[in-house]
Amino acid sequence: MTTFHLRDAETYRAEYARLADALGVPPVAPAPGEVEFLSEVATPGRFPFGMMPAPDLFFAGAVASLLRPRLTIEIGTASGFSASVLAKVIVLRWQESGELPTGPIVHTIDLKTEDQRDEVRPVGYAIERVTPELGAQIGVHPLRDSSYVSQLVRGEELTLAFVDGNHQHPWPLHDVMQLQTLMKSGWILLHDINLPAISGQAYAPRFGAKYVFDFWPEERVGAGNIGAIKLPDNRNSLGDLVARLRELPSEVSPNGWKKRWREIDALVKKLP
Repeated sequence: MTTFHLRDAETYRAEYARLADALGVPPVAPAPGEVEFLSEVATPGRFPFGMMPAPDLFFAGAVASLLRPRLTIEIGTASGFSASVLAKVIVLRWQESGELPTGPIVHTIDLKTEDQRDEVRPVGYAIERVTPELGAQIGVHPLRDSSYVSQLVRGEELTLAFVDGNHQHPWPLHDVMQLQTLMKSGWILLHDINLPAISGQAYAPRFGAKYVFDFWPEERVGAGNIGAIKLPDNRNSLGDLVARLRELPSEVSPNGWKKRWREIDALVKKLP
């Protein structure tokens, strides 16, 4: 695994070319305005709601910029902050080339209708505060899980996804397995891959994202609490991943984990 340290604008520029090499894409410079935007939204206290920590934000932004996807799926909307950041970076990259995909470029999905972390507000409420100009480019879909993604993706346009929903095992595995069915190639960002180490005594540790990242059978790149996994050409290796993670204790209720594992097993049977 290759590790990166993107803490601020300076390290972002310094690590950008090395990250491009790790992702297997041509080395380019950040898009005009990209570093400035990320620096602004990474400023502590910039917005009156929870934000991704700067290292996580810079890493996610760099991956989105370098891959320049036409469509991105996010699992776990919450405030909508990360969806806004991803959409803005992607738009800046496409604007650089003089074109922009039509319609939404980021679809974000959440099981809930409300984000209750700071105060009760509809999921996605932060989008109009962070990137009000991109409302038409970001589709918000409450009361949905990753199985809904198939209704949003056409052809082979999905090359980047971001899993940041329920972190209890096996939810992240379930989300990744759903997404990979719609991706011929590409990368999936995983947030909170180091959550057990940083949660302390605040709440029970959740290992779901960490398990998927640590045992992933293909290339991985990471930056502390966030990482990206490359989809394998041979998807049969995902069957081995599922078998290995099945041996680890589930962190959701019995009814919940039984349903998730049934769905995961059905997806494994569809592997080529």
